[in-house]
Amino acid sequence: MQGEKEYVGGSLKKGVLFLTVANLLVKVLGFAYKVPLNALLGDEMASVNAATALFAVLYTAMAV
Repeated sequence: MQGEKEYVGGSLKKGVLFLTVANLLVKVLGFAYKVPLNALLGDEMASVNAATALFAVLYTAMAV
């Protein structure tokens, strides 16, 4: 198509690297808050996990 830029090998690799690093950062941040929260809440953490799963399903359904 006219007006679209083709990805050259370098820019595609940079994009993949950026997304990979961003994903790893999100995973580390998620782990960093869940460990103290689990220690603080103890058995109540199951409720938080259930609510998070429900929220994820509802958020996905609303995005469609």
